[in-house]
Amino acid sequence: MNDAKRRALRREVAVLVGLVIAVDAVAIALWLFTDLRHAGVRIQFLFTVAWTVATLAVVIVSLGKIRLLRRR
Repeated sequence: MNDAKRRALRREVAVLVGLVIAVDAVAIALWLFTDLRHAGVRIQFLFTVAWTVATLAVVIVSLGKIRLLRRR
């Protein structure tokens, strides 16, 4: 594996980690600032599902990019 490919892979992994941290930060901020801890169980559950789906979407897209870089 050449240096350019290695740098590109490291960059994509760093982007993946950064995006997951960003999604988590936004979700935690929403949880705290909208006072969801006092909301009903159904609302909390739906929020958690949305948070999980958002995280999963970021991971799937990022891992797809990483997989494409590895194949080159």
